Amino acid sequence: MPDVVVVGAGVGGLCAAIRLAAAGRSVTVLERNDSAGGKLAVRARDGFAFDTGPSLLTLPHLFADVLALAGLDLRTELDLVRLDPQFRYHWPDGASLDVADDPARTVEAFEALSPGAGDGYGALLRAAERIWTVSERTFLAGAMDRPAEMLRRLRSPRDLTAIDALRTLHRAAAARFADPRLVQLVDRYATYSGSSPYRAPATLACIAHVES
Repeated sequence: MPDVVVVGAGVGGLCAAIRLAAAGRSVTVLERNDSAGGKLAVRARDGFAFDTGPSLLTLPHLFADVLALAGLDLRTELDLVRLDPQFRYHWPDGASLDVADDPARTVEAFEALSPGAGDGYGALLRAAERIWTVSERTFLAGAMDRPAEMLRRLRSPRDLTAIDALRTLHRAAAARFADPRLVQLVDRYATYSGSSPYRAPATLACIAHVES
């Protein structure tokens, strides 16, 4: 009999199973679909194949850490290609903007689209990195059964304000950019995860760093 049964062979289930097995547990993974991967699935029809899951891989070092537990190297298991540009935005007025692999080029693109927005984008990236850094070592660092566990992970009271959870993402975007097109761009950090920028916390601005 296995020590642990993991239900679901999506990315989370597989990562959990690998970590448990590396810790010496006997693990059985159950999956109702014909193949593993969860959202990382492929649908084939009429000779064409369509990815149904994420369109990009973020935080590859986390996947590298998990594979290393299994004695594997991410660089040899996958052929990762860093895209440039990473994203291309289009608006009904004919304007477009590329988010480049080089942040300095993206700052220039923001500035060209809307004078003054280059500094705003640079500030957004710095704030996003701060949000992610604090979040990673506090409420993303493990389960929290009691508020005291969260408080123990804080380095200072400023960590609570750093994650920018007391205002919505839309309000934070509107405070940073005067151009409604760029506010809309930041708002998509909520919409692409199925949330509303008018209700989701500005903490989601960390995605600007995660995707960089």
